Amino acid sequence: MDHAILQHQSKLSSLDPNYWDDAEVFRLERFANSTIDFKGIDMEFIPFGAGRRMCPGLAFAEAIMDLLFSTLLFHFDWELPCGMTASELDMIEEMALTVRRKNDLHLRPILRVPQTQTSSALLFCERAQTSSVFLF
Repeated sequence: MDHAILQHQSKLSSLDPNYWDDAEVFRLERFANSTIDFKGIDMEFIPFGAGRRMCPGLAFAEAIMDLLFSTLLFHFDWELPCGMTASELDMIEEMALTVRRKNDLHLRPILRVPQTQTSSALLFCERAQTSSVFLF
């Protein structure tokens, strides 16, 4: 056999020490002022692959992230810790790949118990002069 097929070539090029100092260490500042489009249009950086060989789990991961955040928002009420008010928040921003808060936002989750309507939870079925109740 005169040739070899490299598997996971995109991962190998992302870890090449000719391109990155400390290639195996993730450093966000490498990407902060870059002109490379990280969504897959530029082929200089392709962590999820591109074209037919693109990661099949990428769309699934994006959907799971939406589900995760919507579930957190639905099941919890959120408040600032230690009785802090919204006017006391430090809203200073910093520039990175996107504009973000300079200081982290800490929130306290409070479990929300949704008010259930018993009329929607109970189904009444009349059969032969008797009533049966089904709880869901």
